[in-house]
Amino acid sequence: MRSNNRYCILKLYTMENLPQNTDTSNQLPDLQKTEKEMIWEKNHEQIKEVILSYLLGDGSMPSKAIIAKKTGLSRETIYKHIRAFAESTAYQNEVDSFELMTGKVMAQVTRAAIKGNIKAAKLFLDSTKKLRNQAADKEVTQQNNFVQINKTIINQQIIQQLKPEQLKLIEEIIVQQTEEKHG
Repeated sequence: MRSNNRYCILKLYTMENLPQNTDTSNQLPDLQKTEKEMIWEKNHEQIKEVILSYLLGDGSMPSKAIIAKKTGLSRETIYKHIRAFAESTAYQNEVDSFELMTGKVMAQVTRAAIKGNIKAAKLFLDSTKKLRNQAADKEVTQQNNFVQINKTIINQQIIQQLKPEQLKLIEEIIVQQTEEKHG
């Protein structure tokens, strides 16, 4: 009965009617997922606003105690929220949204760089260098090289099974052919 009362109380309020700085996420565990998500998103927006205002004002990250004081949420809620955010779908959605904007932002940076903005040019060069490095890191790390002579395939596995004297003989044949050709 008690959980039904909690549910009914929350249902009476819409999110617009919830008092500012209401932390109900820990108090209402029996809510439907969508309502919990709405509360989580409201808390998330409040936390982001406080962090943003401190970053723009002081240039520093506010403590969890300051965030709790400014939002009216408990420090425990702040701590859990921030810790859980990195594992949430909301975080991945934000990352995806930023990735979606990368091309447009880089086009603006490129335009500014072309017009002579040195900072934009440096940002463009640094960014494209990082992109090239990421692409190089993703290159194939395993190569499957082989040599085929008529119908005989010689690959790394076969070469590793050869005895040292057999390897030496193959090397001598190749070196001799190379010297005769370039000699």
